[in-house]
Amino acid sequence: MANVSEKAVTRIINWEVTIARPNYNLDSFVLQAPKVIFTSTKVVGAVSLYSNDLIAYTFKNSIKEIDPPFSLTVTPNEVSDQKTWLDILQVRDIVIFKEFGKIRYIGVISDKYYTSSMSSEGKPHRVIHFGGKGLTSLLQDTPLIMDLHIWTGAGLPVETINKEFLASINVNPDQDQRLGPLLKRIYTKYFTLMKSMGTAAGAPTSGLEALMSQFLDLDSGMSSDVTALYPLALSVFRVGSNNLWDIWRSIVPGPYYELFGRWEPTEEVDQVKQKIIVRKAPFNATDWRSLTLSRIPNIAITSLDLGQTDGEVVTYYQALLPGALINENQVKAISEYANGRKVDSDLWNTYGYKPMFIDFQYFNRSTAGAGSLAQVLQTVTDDMYNWFKRNKDFYSGSITYMSFPDGPKIGERLELYDNAQFYIEESETQWTYGGPLQSTLTLTRGYRYDGSGNATTVLEKQGYLLSGTEDNAGSKASGFKYE
Repeated sequence: MANVSEKAVTRIINWEVTIARPNYNLDSFVLQAPKVIFTSTKVVGAVSLYSNDLIAYTFKNSIKEIDPPFSLTVTPNEVSDQKTWLDILQVRDIVIFKEFGKIRYIGVISDKYYTSSMSSEGKPHRVIHFGGKGLTSLLQDTPLIMDLHIWTGAGLPVETINKEFLASINVNPDQDQRLGPLLKRIYTKYFTLMKSMGTAAGAPTSGLEALMSQFLDLDSGMSSDVTALYPLALSVFRVGSNNLWDIWRSIVPGPYYELFGRWEPTEEVDQVKQKIIVRKAPFNATDWRSLTLSRIPNIAITSLDLGQTDGEVVTYYQALLPGALINENQVKAISEYANGRKVDSDLWNTYGYKPMFIDFQYFNRSTAGAGSLAQVLQTVTDDMYNWFKRNKDFYSGSITYMSFPDGPKIGERLELYDNAQFYIEESETQWTYGGPLQSTLTLTRGYRYDGSGNATTVLEKQGYLLSGTEDNAGSKASGFKYE
């Protein structure tokens, strides 16, 4: 268990935000000298590289978003030659957030703007804002255009490109059904085609691939247990705009599979990696127990907002395979696929028909018999039912705490007390000048779990127990102040 004792909590704000500019015109990754390093340490004297002009920042990590946002707010002070940071920092510069000596997040600036307003006292308020997204957003924002007019310049008709691509990544169901290696082959071929497209257009470099290769870990987070449930008939590309992330997502669809990026905190920028995680949602007890379990010391908690809701109740579950030529209405009526659907009769009596369809693409109907198809549908539907059947009983919400080194991360478990465990779906860090450095976790699946990872009982007496947590935090709050 990743745990932090009350005595080990760091009180001193310690962060750096580095802005640097990659050279997108080179095939190898080169990070030029930083434009600035904003720091929480007081800058004394004329030090050109370091600055105290940053007055607020936020950044977010999520298992549901490929492009979690960040923001910076800086003062419009003159830096040099009547230029402010609005002039010096540019779109597509990368932003490196380091807290407590370790890099926690890297993003790319996508917009910048100056704002000015008058206060009620008649005083002007002027700031500069920078906004952007996580580094992996480039996998979605940088398209591969399968267009005949562009490819003709390289003598490569789009039909030929597509056939060659599919042949290179074909999955043989009798040999390697692991989806991790498949996604890596798609990644490699995608950037090969991008470079070919650039050559045809007169811009053959692949600086984006160099940037991705520097910071992405495509090995350690791709579970070998994630395999094709059925023979695949891939038809990945279409004429027009394609992006790598959507291609990946179509092969490992949610919510059955999880596909997200998670930064592994590291001290040096040349060593930090964002692990691309591909895995089945932790449906069973073994998978749930294998997730890292963290705790937050009560004295660090500043706010809680946890409760139950029936907004995501499901009463009917059905897996669909479009390649099988069976739609959702047909599958309800065909007795052969009765085991591939699940009705929660208890909840149906209260909520009526609230369906969840799990849609898988690229099913190869010609190589799968009816028996194997029925088994696939049953397995998927049972997994989804076991994952979502307690939705109205789960506690969910958010918890905010004063940040400390090696805190909880997305895709892990959080325990508040007595086996009351939650799933961490999002984490947002925020700091404003004069205030504490804080993190807010978005939590789901709050339930009591046993030592084997089985969900056992609904959380009870939450008002009393959470009040005790708050009282404990409040009574010791004076021992947790930032210096």
